[in-house]
Parts: sequence; structure tokens; C-alpha cells
Amino acid sequence: MQEATPDVMTPMCWSMWTSLGELAARRAWHSLGILPRSMVYLPTDVNEFVMAPFYGRQALNVDRLAALMGALPGTSREDVERDMLGTVRADRPDDRAPRGRLPFILVKAPRVLLAQDRRVRRLCADQWRWWTREVLPGDERSGRRLLTESRERLLAAATVHGSCRFLTQALQGAIGGLAASAGMPESASTLYSGFGGVAETAIAEDLWALSRDQLTEAEFVRRHGYHGHQVGNVHGVPWRIDLAPVRSVVAALGARADSARPRLRERAAIARRRQAETDLRAALPPAERWMLTRLTGAAAVQVRCMERSKAAFLMAIDGARAACVGLGAELAAEGRLHHPGDALFLTADELVGTLPGDSAELAAHRRSRWNEYRSLTLPTTFVGMPEPVTTGPVPETAAGPVRETAGGPGRNDGRVLPGACGSAGTVTGRARVILDLSDAGSLEPGEVLVCRHTDPAWVMAMTLAEALVVDVGASSSHGAIVARELGIPCVIGTGHGTRMIRTGDRVLVDGTAGRVEILEPP
Repeated sequence: MQEATPDVMTPMCWSMWTSLGELAARRAWHSLGILPRSMVYLPTDVNEFVMAPFYGRQALNVDRLAALMGALPGTSREDVERDMLGTVRADRPDDRAPRGRLPFILVKAPRVLLAQDRRVRRLCADQWRWWTREVLPGDERSGRRLLTESRERLLAAATVHGSCRFLTQALQGAIGGLAASAGMPESASTLYSGFGGVAETAIAEDLWALSRDQLTEAEFVRRHGYHGHQVGNVHGVPWRIDLAPVRSVVAALGARADSARPRLRERAAIARRRQAETDLRAALPPAERWMLTRLTGAAAVQVRCMERSKAAFLMAIDGARAACVGLGAELAAEGRLHHPGDALFLTADELVGTLPGDSAELAAHRRSRWNEYRSLTLPTTFVGMPEPVTTGPVPETAAGPVRETAGGPGRNDGRVLPGACGSAGTVTGRARVILDLSDAGSLEPGEVLVCRHTDPAWVMAMTLAEALVVDVGASSSHGAIVARELGIPCVIGTGHGTRMIRTGDRVLVDGTAGRVEILEPP
């Protein structure tokens, strides 16, 4: 879940995400016919949750997710587990979705597919109007009302996003199956790219316009100001507050040739996808050609909708952020908190309901525990309670953690880092390990971006990169989707690329095979 909440969650973060995210997932599955209405509730047993926090970090219950997602036609629990983990365990449990749901799925899922584009456009338009009216001006005087509205809007947006995400995964598996049946499995990544119109390419194009003085900063913020540093966390810093990272990237883009324009990259990716589709259609029997056309058309809609609905829930999170600023200032002035920022260490229910009598001490204690959790590293996958590893404290600044040194111990020169195919293609270049998005402007022409995870704001760095290597994620993750739309080779899910690769290493990124080779040190 690092794409959604990249930093350790504060109590405000998990009070927004855990219960609302669980309800959103269950509502999405109900809308697709996978779950009956009677199962749309918050369970009392944590093992029944699809997501839950461990040491302040949000984790997905892959067994539960795979069991439910495997009910969709065209996919299986093995496909889901392979997409989430990069492999399929031999000893995986045999949990299954509720039986007898296929007739409901066959009726309800196509309805969602047909209505999704209109539904998401309406959602995003309404969310953006609300954000520009209630959040962008920076008037946080009505904090409790704004926090309540933000929670309601997060639930609505996350529900729609969930249905997009689940359908995207199912469609990707079905297209991959057609490619494999025709003896062309390597074309699957290209077939699932180059759809055009993805929200992040609009951000990239507006960054390009900024670099050419064709767009003002004020208009850029009005369009995209809810994106920024770790904005899936309520304590993240959006561009409407700090535009410095954008300015550094704009300066770097200003020095690039016109041929590097994001829109041109997008057009090239579209052309490659169309050619791959033509080649596959020629290899398929007539009955399956029609199916390929329907699947790729539906996939294009779902990919666009998934990224747009992600923007919608980020606007809701930004509303909660603005509400906490106002409520924190109010409570600190009343002496009920030691510092305005301590509002982040209370839950949404505590802030909009009855504030604990010892709120100042409670928030201070929770802040201390949060800092403790931020010094721990958890394994990417685990069963039961994870065993954390102490990595040392990460100092705080006003904007979050101080940046760590990229490229840690355990060098791996001349060896291969396995991952998953995020975006097809092969590139050899010097690596640039970036752990903090504010360093995105340091990317030089021809360099490979190596990072832990991505969210929509990372399109700033991806626009400058020749290829992408990501520690966490899978073929249907955000980083892979945007890399495919920009035509950038991508290997995702390396697990520890940011620790094994150092800035300046010459690396071979083989997105088609899902592998990275460290060729030589700086």
C-alpha cells in the first residue's frame, strides 16, 4: 500500500484510510456482484480485513484479496497473487469467494463497465469543484465541517477507484491470456499500454507548458495543487503549499529538447500499442479477434478511470489536511494541544466528536510512537505479525523526514535484480536513485530513475527519465501504468533496488523480461 500511503501513518491517516478503505473495497466488490450486500460492513476480526495497519504502515491481505478477485471471469486467485507479489506460492491457502456469485457478477460487472467512464467523469468534476471552493483558497475556519465532508468524499471516491482497480486487473489478465494463447506472451505489456488520456500525462504536459512559459504557476496549482509530496498521507505536503519541487523539474525540462515532450512520448506509445494489437489480431482466430477489440476498448476506459478516480480521492485527503490545519490552530490556541500539528495525532472521530480530556498528552504520546515506527523497516511480504528491523531514526523537518543517502550496503555489481515487467523495452544508462521527490530535478538526460514507489506526483520525475526501476509494485500498479503511457521501459517490484543500486551505476533495464542488471559502478 506504499503507493497510497508512502509514509508511516499518523492516527489521522489511519482513521481516514483503514475503516473507509475497507468499506470502499467491500462496496466496490458488491457493485461488481462479488459480495452480497450483507457482507458490506466493517468486520470485528482483523483477519477478515482487506487492509490493516502494522506499525503504522498500511498492508494488504493478499490471501483475502486474491480469493475475492479470483471470482471475476478472466482472472484467477493465482493471477492476482502473481500481480501483487510477483510470484505464486505453492502453499497458498485455498480460500474462495462466496459461492454462487457468478450469475450476479455476469449481470452487475458489465453494467459497471458500461457506466464507469460517465460515473468517473461526474465524480471527478464534482470533487474538483468542491476542492477549488473549499480547500484551495486556504480558509480553514470551518475545520470540523470540512473534515466530515472529506471523509464522505474519500469513501465515495475510493469505492469508485476500487471497482476501476479490480476491473483493470481482470482485463489485464484476460488480454494477457489472449496473447499467450496466440504464442505472443511478450506482447501483453505493450497491448496494455498506449491508451492515451491518462491523468498523469496531463500533469506531465502541463509541466512541459510551464517550462515553455505557456502556463502560469497559479493555473498549474489550480489544476493539480492537491498532488505533491506523500499526499496519500494526511501529513503530506501538496503543491498548493510547496511548489519548490515543481520549479526544479520545470527548470530541468526547460533545458530538454522539444522531442522530449510528454505528448510526443504518449503518441509513440499509442502507435506501438496499435501495432501490437494488429499483430496479435492477425495471429488470433476470427472469434477471438472480436474479443480482443472489446477487451482493449474496455481496458482503455478502466485505466483512464482508475487514474482519474485516484485524483478524486487525493482531493478528499487534501480536504482532511486543510481541516487539520484549521482545527490544530484552534485547539493549540485553546491550550488543548501543544502544537497545531498535533491535530494529525488525533483521529477524525476525536476531532469531529468529543475530544479526549488529555488530548495534548495523548497526541504527544502518539507522535513519539509515530517517530519510533518511522525508524523501523518491515518486510515487503509477511504472514502474521511482521518482524520489524530497526534502521535508525529518521530526523523530522517541517516538511517531513530528512532525505536518506541513496544506495545502501550490500552492493550487487554485475548481478541481476529480478522484478516484474512494468513496461516493455530495454535501456542502458546511468542510474539516479531518488528517495525524495524534491530531488526529481536532478535527473540528467538519459538517466534511469530508481525509486521506492510512485504516486501521481512522481510523474514529474518520470517525465525526465529514460527508464524506471521501482522497489514496490506490480504490473497493474501506478508506476507501471504511467511508464507504459509515456513509453518508458519499467521494471517494478525489485524489492530492494534503491539499496542495491547507487547513483551513477551503469545499469541495463529490461522491462520486457522484468530484470535489472548492474553493469558497472560509477
